[in-house]
Amino acid sequence: MTFLIFLLFIASGWFLISCKWEYDRQESLVKLESQLRSGDWEGANHATRRILAIIIYRDCKGIPCVSPSLRKQFPVGKFLYETINRRQQKLGIDMNLGSTEHFSTEEIEKFPMDKLQAIDNIWTKYSQGRFGFSVQASIYKQYEITSNRSIRNDEFTLNDGSKVKASQVKLWYDIQFLDYVEKYEKKLLLELNWMVRQNVPHYPSVRLCIESKDLNPDIVGMFPCSLSNNFFCSPISFFLWRKLLRGSVID
Repeated sequence: MTFLIFLLFIASGWFLISCKWEYDRQESLVKLESQLRSGDWEGANHATRRILAIIIYRDCKGIPCVSPSLRKQFPVGKFLYETINRRQQKLGIDMNLGSTEHFSTEEIEKFPMDKLQAIDNIWTKYSQGRFGFSVQASIYKQYEITSNRSIRNDEFTLNDGSKVKASQVKLWYDIQFLDYVEKYEKKLLLELNWMVRQNVPHYPSVRLCIESKDLNPDIVGMFPCSLSNNFFCSPISFFLWRKLLRGSVID
């Protein structure tokens, strides 16, 4: 029995060490920097989305590992993952790695500033100051109406139609965020060209740019964008700008 406990201890330790190696590898900016150096903006955009998801799970949620490859490779990894998953589900947290919308307000407040600045620095460096979160944040500060105030008490609509304050959101994936940004941030989205005006009868006067053909590297502030699979101006973009400008995502 003692020997089995010892083996379980060794296996658990090896798994956690492997988790750290795997996360360090996935969070590395080497591939992102290579893509930016070569001017592969769309590829770098996808890499940024992946890195942000890893950081959210590792630093904001405190989940040690959700890598499918490690869960398959180590039986103890599967056990630990399922145990953590059950605990997270009780808290209403989805562990679907790859989405940058599966976070609460409390969790995204923990996003490490040093990692955000490191990602931003290489974007601004290789784009000669045309792209990056800080570039977008400067446009955000100039063209919208919420950057200079707290949004803690702003109301957001859940997918079921109920209203919650920003500080109460448990999962931003469940928020109809486009309704909010179209109400408050239309000038910003037009300036970033993430939204364009259109003159089509029986259609809204503006539409969101959500197709790859709309990605225009000649537009300052275009990247990083589409950090959600669903739309350009996702909560993660919005909050990272606020983090850079105010040090807080909602205050």
